[in-house]
Amino acid sequence: MPRSPLRHLPRNHWLLLASILAFPVAPHVGALIFCTYLLSVAATRTWKQDLSNPRNRAILLAFALLSVWLIFRTGRPWGTGLHSFADPVQYPVTILDYVPFFFVFILLSQRGFSLAEVSTFHWALVATTPLYFMFAIGVRYLEWSGTWSFSVERFTVVFIQLHEPLWDGKITAGFYNWNGLGFYMVICLLAIATLLGSKLATRRTGRANARTSLLACAFLCASFLYCLLMLLWSGSRQAWATVLAMLLPFSALLRIRLRYTVSLILGVVLVSILAVSDFGPLSRASRLVVPNIVEARLNQLLTHRVVAWRIGVFQCALELTGEKPWFGWGIGNMAPECEQRLGHEVNHAHNLFLQLSSEVGLPCTLALTVIFAFIFLSAWRTVFRLDDLQERLLYGGLYLIAAAVVLLSQTSLVVMHSIGLSVIFWSSLAISYSLTNRDHTGFTSSSR
Repeated sequence: MPRSPLRHLPRNHWLLLASILAFPVAPHVGALIFCTYLLSVAATRTWKQDLSNPRNRAILLAFALLSVWLIFRTGRPWGTGLHSFADPVQYPVTILDYVPFFFVFILLSQRGFSLAEVSTFHWALVATTPLYFMFAIGVRYLEWSGTWSFSVERFTVVFIQLHEPLWDGKITAGFYNWNGLGFYMVICLLAIATLLGSKLATRRTGRANARTSLLACAFLCASFLYCLLMLLWSGSRQAWATVLAMLLPFSALLRIRLRYTVSLILGVVLVSILAVSDFGPLSRASRLVVPNIVEARLNQLLTHRVVAWRIGVFQCALELTGEKPWFGWGIGNMAPECEQRLGHEVNHAHNLFLQLSSEVGLPCTLALTVIFAFIFLSAWRTVFRLDDLQERLLYGGLYLIAAAVVLLSQTSLVVMHSIGLSVIFWSSLAISYSLTNRDHTGFTSSSR
């Protein structure tokens, strides 16, 4: 009988798992546990060996120089992010969303992660979904709403906030807004699909216990269904589109012919268009299979005032970039400046590149884009060339989670509202990129 993969986990990896599990109900506790995890990883690293790779030294130097520039270009009073500990919703994009996480990536990307560690990271994400489903059921059907918190001195130990459903049926289920729930469901659906594929791979090779594998698959299938429900209930159009977009690279992980996936995507898009159009019997038939909330949200796409509101924010960010293209307005200044010009509340640019270009200038934005393009391309070339299906799925799943967050950040920066989502993004990117160091460090997927 195969030994439990939990026996292969380093002690400090439990801290990473605990932080992910804590974020839904105790975000400050989760952040504290994650910082403890980072300190434990830093204490065990051999930096001379880690940075002997010229590529790693170049990335570290680039992040260090850009961090100095970002700190230098931090505006007052919001850019420091100190206010975000008390009010994380107001002007959420600050220096704290950039510089600390640059070095989180550097630290974790130098560490080798075994298959057991990567698998349990996915499982930790999936393990949070029953709690969110309970919140969703409570909000949608039991009229749960309000804030529950417990603090010791000024430290918030427990914090749960549930909002009533919006006028068009959207729910948040513990997140700041509906996009937060939708984005998190995209992440969890990718984790579930990855684990299901991994289970099938181990069954095919005879490496899995049949009874345990059956129970795990049953739990994953149930989780997949209620994550789909929460994705629909969130009403997040960006999340729905991202799920469809992620089908293509996930098919590449499985090495399925893309024409089947493309046909499926085009079929879903066609049925959705028919449902919001007026083509007689075809439209009526399409409305029978398209959920009402999807039809309603698609109908709002070109007519709802939120669309015009967001276009106005995009235009304001472009104007700010045009006025100060070289150095930007300083981190923290985009939102207050646009509030003055537009006459309504603005939290951020709703687009990562516009946020960066308006606040730190085009040269810095281009430099960051080049660095992250290199990181994603390097990880892609390494992960998608792995021969072992289970290994390719587990590492590739984290790569797709990071890619999905970047894609989602082109229409909303809701990730910046949540320290938990930020930790998941940067950890997923670092773990998938860490494979590029395997040959250099001698790390193997079975190492502990």
